Amino acid sequence: HDAVSLVIPAPLPDELMKKAQDIAVAAFDAMGCEGLARVDCFADLETGQITVNEINTMPGFTPFSMYPLLWQEAGMSYS
Repeated sequence: HDAVSLVIPAPLPDELMKKAQDIAVAAFDAMGCEGLARVDCFADLETGQITVNEINTMPGFTPFSMYPLLWQEAGMSYS
């Protein structure tokens, strides 16, 4: 079985990361989301295309869920 690793933040070039963030915010706004949501995207490194996969409006929020891990990377605490 192939191992899966979680890398936060994704190892994307700065320009592509900014593009993904902008598209995620636009998708959040376009769907009328409020509060928090996790916008999952695919990034094509060859073309620079960002594709929104899904918007999770009820993301997991345990200490081991993606949201707290993203917060930790941004310097915020789960507790």
